[in-house]
Amino acid sequence: MIPRAGKNDETGLVCLRACLQIASLGLMVLGSPAAAQGAPDDGQRYETCLAQVDLDARVALAAAQSWTDGGGGAPAQHCAALALIGLQHYEKAGQILLALASGEGSIDALMRADFYAQAGNAFLLAGSAENAPAAFDLALELKPDDAAILTDRARADALRKDWKEAIADLDRVIALTPLAPEPYVLRASAKRLMGDLAGAGADLALALMRDPTNAGALLERGIVSLAEGNRDAARADFEQVLAIAPGSTVAREAKARLAAMN
Repeated sequence: MIPRAGKNDETGLVCLRACLQIASLGLMVLGSPAAAQGAPDDGQRYETCLAQVDLDARVALAAAQSWTDGGGGAPAQHCAALALIGLQHYEKAGQILLALASGEGSIDALMRADFYAQAGNAFLLAGSAENAPAAFDLALELKPDDAAILTDRARADALRKDWKEAIADLDRVIALTPLAPEPYVLRASAKRLMGDLAGAGADLALALMRDPTNAGALLERGIVSLAEGNRDAARADFEQVLAIAPGSTVAREAKARLAAMN
């Protein structure tokens, strides 16, 4: 099981991709007046804004809004969206990113797909079961074999508890990246939530063949073992998670499950 976005097992497939940023150089081709005029400090202003998001998202948002009002265009709006994510205003951030993806301007198909994918991830954090899948669908129209976006859409499917669609997307991800352990862990979660414990166990065996110390796979295997009534095996996996990844989200989940067993 991967780090959860909420309290219920059904949210176990839902999480945000680690990086919501795309290269500033790519953004600068978009149609802000300053970029069109080749303003030498525009790229640096964008980088400074992004750095401020990590330091103080409120300050970054104010700067991005001021920049937008002054004609900063897509770079300013993108920084504003990331600041809103930092402030947990996920739905509003998603709408900005969606507008960037669908707007006019000198933006190529691959960059447009990245904006749609970022919007989808923001909607995932907002828990929007309607907007997230739609954004990923648009991204995949432009990048149909992008494993990361397919994985994101599987998480959106999970948000709707559409386990069959999640598994279908993860089947494609595994075909594209057969050596990666994470898709097997995600597919195992979906299979478990459908009641297919044997299928989940098989996927976890494949994940752990690829990465024997994958904490998410060990956590999920412990959950499957517990569902099968094998408390000793479950306890061993939960304890291994605590040893491998102390302080992590999966460790907190393992600790909670160990406490519930006592």
